[in-house]
Amino acid sequence: MRTTNHKRTLAGLWRGLFLAVSLLAFFCIGLTFALNAQTPEEAPTGLEVHFLDVGQGDCILIRLPDEKLILIDGGERRYGPAIVSYLRGLGIDRIDYLVATHPHADHIGGLPDVIEAFPIDTILMPRTTHTTQTYERLLTTIRDQGLRITEAVAGDELFDSGRLRARIVAPQKKQYEKLNDFSVVLHLQYGSTAFLFTGDAEETSEAEMLRSGYPLNADVLKVAHHGSRTSSGKRFLEAVRPSIAVIQVGADNRYGHPTQEVLERLAALDATVYRTDTHGTVIVRSDGETLQVETLANGSPPSPTPAAPVVDADADMPALTPPGPGVVTPETDSPMVHVTPHGRRYHRATCRTIRDESREMTRQEAENQGYGACGVCKP
Repeated sequence: MRTTNHKRTLAGLWRGLFLAVSLLAFFCIGLTFALNAQTPEEAPTGLEVHFLDVGQGDCILIRLPDEKLILIDGGERRYGPAIVSYLRGLGIDRIDYLVATHPHADHIGGLPDVIEAFPIDTILMPRTTHTTQTYERLLTTIRDQGLRITEAVAGDELFDSGRLRARIVAPQKKQYEKLNDFSVVLHLQYGSTAFLFTGDAEETSEAEMLRSGYPLNADVLKVAHHGSRTSSGKRFLEAVRPSIAVIQVGADNRYGHPTQEVLERLAALDATVYRTDTHGTVIVRSDGETLQVETLANGSPPSPTPAAPVVDADADMPALTPPGPGVVTPETDSPMVHVTPHGRRYHRATCRTIRDESREMTRQEAENQGYGACGVCKP
């Protein structure tokens, strides 16, 4: 009898222990799912585009939902260290795609610092030549880091994963009269939202894009060439039909950017305009359906997103201001001017005496080629 009772007691204990363990396991699994659902690092972060305030220049950081990164341009050379600090402050330790839209100093000057600071998978550039020290420095840095340049060709896709797709839509030719028309133009689609990044593409490139049949419509447009009158033609803007237009431009710049004509064309489309000279760095976020805009008028970089490590904002994330006049070289301090095929003077872009097609170059380059300063616009 005792033996039987003892067996029943053991059986009961085992059944009770099994039931307790099972309940504990289910509780732990349920708790794990609950914690994962509430942990910010595991939540979808969506698409994030930073239009950095680098004065009269371009630099755009794109953080993709799959955690890959695209950096488009790098401002003037003096902004290079500040851009590196900005990226590191966001917890960034590598760049998947680096796009140098075209060889002008206000777009590529800071890129050598970036290339030296981060591993880079792919460098995209147009096939063109330029003779400035800034461009040669970029090419030398790429070579010294053991990297190769991939030619940016219209129609090529960076990636296509259904909801997320990036396609190059310009340049479409091998030769252009103006260096700006070599600009790499990127169309990025995420869900039902789209972005168009245009570099300094001017009317010639815009006309080619309109004829190409490539997708141009975009909710967010990076306005080409800092809002110059030689870009953002009426037909092109009507094809894009942006609801948000971002102009990367320096405060009180000598070129008169953005021009009133471009601002009026954007207003006719009811586009909301953000300018880095007044709004500071502009951040646009997309969840694939809706857009949110954050501006940093004081120049301070944003706090890291939940997926990034928490850092001391004051120590690791300095404002995007040039590090100081001692870093500025004579070439990068030389402003951009315009020359005409039949004239011997260089001008501001807005000079009323320019009657022919003009070509952009630095003032130092113009003087080296024998051009003198226009007495009307006094560049």
